[in-house]
Amino acid sequence: MMARRTSWRRMLVVTAVLAYMTWRYLPAGPIPSGQYLELALELLMAVACGLWQGMTVKVYRRDGRWYLRGGWAYLGAWGAFLCGDIALHLIMEGPAAFSGPAAPAGMWISIAGAAVVWAVRAACIAIREPETTSAGRAPEAWRA
Repeated sequence: MMARRTSWRRMLVVTAVLAYMTWRYLPAGPIPSGQYLELALELLMAVACGLWQGMTVKVYRRDGRWYLRGGWAYLGAWGAFLCGDIALHLIMEGPAAFSGPAAPAGMWISIAGAAVVWAVRAACIAIREPETTSAGRAPEAWRA
């Protein structure tokens, strides 16, 4: 897998955009009770995949800049999250979750899960490699 420069700005912006999208897709009326359980299961799965990603991504410094390198385990965590998300929707909502007028009803749950994966991954990287954050005195990581 190809290495890419660490950008805390990107990690924070992607998490914020996904959180905003979650808010925008929330149901207009009261949230159905079944979706609370689905949300809880989705968030547990997202935290597990975020920890998996945060612990397997390689962080290193080259030419004064911080880089991330994902690898197959990182890609596997995204695959596991997507497969788990699809399976969870099929179990909780049935085939109607992917077709018909009710299709976007649970979309906010999937987006919330993706936001949690990104946030947990960023937190793991910050805890594992504090030098990459501004508190660790690496301001070039913020300028990326």
